[in-house]
Amino acid sequence: CNVKVSVVMPVYNVENYIEECLDSLISQTLKEIEIICVDDGSTDGTLNLLYKYEKSDTRVKVIQQQNQYAGVARNNGMKHAVGEYILFLDSDDFFERTMLEKMYNEAKRTEADLVLCGGQIFDDTTKETKPAPWFLKTKILPKDLPFSYRDTDGQLLNAISPAPWTKMFRNEFVEKSGIQFQPFQNSNDVYFTLTALAAAEKITCVEEDLVFYRVGAAESLQGSKKFSPVCFLEAYCAVYEELNRRGIYEEVEEGFLNVLLSGCA
Repeated sequence: CNVKVSVVMPVYNVENYIEECLDSLISQTLKEIEIICVDDGSTDGTLNLLYKYEKSDTRVKVIQQQNQYAGVARNNGMKHAVGEYILFLDSDDFFERTMLEKMYNEAKRTEADLVLCGGQIFDDTTKETKPAPWFLKTKILPKDLPFSYRDTDGQLLNAISPAPWTKMFRNEFVEKSGIQFQPFQNSNDVYFTLTALAAAEKITCVEEDLVFYRVGAAESLQGSKKFSPVCFLEAYCAVYEELNRRGIYEEVEEGFLNVLLSGCA
């Protein structure tokens, strides 16, 4: 069948969370999907669980690589993605069952390069969800859909979080723009997301919280930042250079500086 959405997911030592994550994807109301799980050299029981899902659902595809971090895993998965749209999700999060259908329908309605949505925080310790309005600051976004950076008074890059998992990208748009994830231990998504956002001619959004972002998991990537603390600065430098190269930096500068400052903070 024609794959409407490819989900690309870097996976590393998430045996406690991967089932909840994959269950929320397999049960999506949009059925024409593929779920590409790129195992980044897991050392726990994660890989066995991935193979179990691959066996029971033909839409799940498992790719293995040595431990090279999430950015390389996402690029690797992207090479195999055949969907019309592509979504980069994290393997310790979980998702509303209607997420892919709602984002895909909105993408088709507006012929968008990029679809945004909101998310909530899920606290792994207390098992409570909390609002996270900074994932999608709708006040900054234009009312008319679709839009581009030209319609946002220079604020576009500050309207979202630089994480890729609240965004659906048109596969052809990503290929044409040639953007890749950086191979850093953390902040590997900043360059990809912010460059794509600035380069997209048609951006639209679903004003709903469709992602549950897990926090408080000891072994998460956010918890490992102390090992390479300046990755994020290198990432923002690369965005700055790329936006200048594309000749659009001045038009998105205000939002860029805001997102840079909050990243530093």
